[in-house]
Amino acid sequence: MKENNKSPLTDKEASALLLDYFKGFISEANRQRIDEWRASSIENSRKFDAVLELVMDVRSLDVLTSTDVEAALERVNARIINKRRAWLRNLERVAAVLAIPLMLATLWLSSLIDTREPIYCEMRTETGLIGRVVLPDGTEVTLNSGSVLRYPNEFTGDKRTVELIGEGFFDVKKDTEHPFTVTMSAGNSVQVYGTKFNVDAYPGEDCVTTLVEGRVGFSYTDKNGKQRETQLIPDQQITRTTDGNVSLVGIKSTNATAWKNSEIILDSTSLKQILKTLERRFGVKFKVKKQNILSYTFSGGAISIKNLDYVLETLRISSGVNWQYITSTDDNCAIIELS
Repeated sequence: MKENNKSPLTDKEASALLLDYFKGFISEANRQRIDEWRASSIENSRKFDAVLELVMDVRSLDVLTSTDVEAALERVNARIINKRRAWLRNLERVAAVLAIPLMLATLWLSSLIDTREPIYCEMRTETGLIGRVVLPDGTEVTLNSGSVLRYPNEFTGDKRTVELIGEGFFDVKKDTEHPFTVTMSAGNSVQVYGTKFNVDAYPGEDCVTTLVEGRVGFSYTDKNGKQRETQLIPDQQITRTTDGNVSLVGIKSTNATAWKNSEIILDSTSLKQILKTLERRFGVKFKVKKQNILSYTFSGGAISIKNLDYVLETLRISSGVNWQYITSTDDNCAIIELS
């Protein structure tokens, strides 16, 4: 065997090489260094096993099986570069080719230095796609386009806490002895007591929580700096605006969760609301020439939002609002003008 003259790995160096080790993209010399680092102490062996367990958890996610993620991303990126508008029109076909939503799963390895802390997973959904993940406790989460969920690979202690940026639908595994909490930006959080609910918490936008089943408590800091909690019953929706105002109303919870099925429920729904959903789903921007059309409302059941041009043409036929793609200086975003 060829002698390895490199110095022993530090924890930081090992952390950087471990993912490549498990993927198989590592030189023989570095593979030997990892093996020696692992064998050098019980603590290192535990770190190695913890990362291996996390890698296996990620590989077991249904979003990463039966699909060549890298090849699929290359095909999608090629379509974006060559013909942005064609990609928008054929998003449904791309999703069918992929068979399942693409979700980028990355490992949060900063906690390797201290094995007493949990290792965190970060799940991201790409523009135009919906992703699903099962948490370590059996809780099921559906993530809307452009969202991020951060959670530990194992829930420890007396609480189960996850962090959400964007929108997610939670079907929480009931465990009264270990309360489940979803934290968002601006000090907002949802205390869960075994339930199904939707959270819409994109950065810079109002935070909206809708209860479908069970019981939740929406926690926030009021304008006087006091911590408050408002409990919801099914078919109630609480909104905390970006300026701190809080309102609670009764709604049809199916309207707030229709995005899971790639739909918008048209129930006196304003054009402004529809455009917001389309911008989020397809990663486009709308330029409105006549501001009064934003107040137009639409009713008549559900409309599929798997194909952008189909939605816009349906709105044109029913309201007379014309649309067209216009030249964009932003290569990463198509602009659509409404008049």
